[in-house]
Amino acid sequence: MEEGRLTNLRTLIVGGCPSLTTLSLSIKHLTALENLIIEDCEELSLTDNEENQDLKLSLRLLKFDNLTKLEVLPQQEATTQLEKLSKVQTIIFKTEQFASLFEASITRFKYLRVLDLSKSSFKVLPSSIGSLKHLRYVNLSSNDIIKQLLDSICKLHSLQTLLLGGCSNLERLPKGIRDIISFRFLVVTTKHTCLSEKAVGCLDSLQSLWMYECENLKCVLEGMEEGRLTNLRTLGVAECPSLTSLSLSIKHLIALGNLIIWYCEELSLTDKEENQDLKLSL
Repeated sequence: MEEGRLTNLRTLIVGGCPSLTTLSLSIKHLTALENLIIEDCEELSLTDNEENQDLKLSLRLLKFDNLTKLEVLPQQEATTQLEKLSKVQTIIFKTEQFASLFEASITRFKYLRVLDLSKSSFKVLPSSIGSLKHLRYVNLSSNDIIKQLLDSICKLHSLQTLLLGGCSNLERLPKGIRDIISFRFLVVTTKHTCLSEKAVGCLDSLQSLWMYECENLKCVLEGMEEGRLTNLRTLGVAECPSLTSLSLSIKHLIALGNLIIWYCEELSLTDKEENQDLKLSL
């Protein structure tokens, strides 16, 4: 493809092409290209060879899903290619192994606003993530290896959404999470029996809280005092088989408009002592 063609093309999607091995150097002529989405191209490699060594695009969105060959490249080669996309604002890597390659070049993405590493396998989120001051959305869901979030994530003062559903071995949220003043939406999976007031009660700006696939969870917001989570509008509890009752503390959620509960087989909302005063303006 020659220069001057497809000058208005903003989105390029390549999916289900198992024989594709490289991206043509011609796509550098797509001057308006903002979104590059590549899925299920098992043989695709973005190596630093003659065909794509000059592949420099000003993308805003980059999505890689099931690029098997790319995952097993030497880290230096893959990192070199990622560094050429330093102006990207949205990165979606839905693979098990690719997060380690991203880790090596994370500081290059200084304009990043959306980061989706769901289904990845890493134990600790890189501490350098704290340097991404524009980051608003982080999805780490379905990672059953990660055990903790480092305090560096608390430096993301623009962060609005954090998705940790399916992170079944996550031990705790960092103490400094209260410093994220723009925090709006949290999905969490905990292995503890209770998601206490100490864990999330300090999130004064939080508007939506979801607890998902918490196998051991028996209580929600136990011990929460009046004046906490005053902006919480939606509380969701899903697939928590050990949950038996809702804590009386949720009556303090004065802004709560939506209470969503499903697949909590042991939950009882009968008029017994601990919830007889549970009156909400839903």
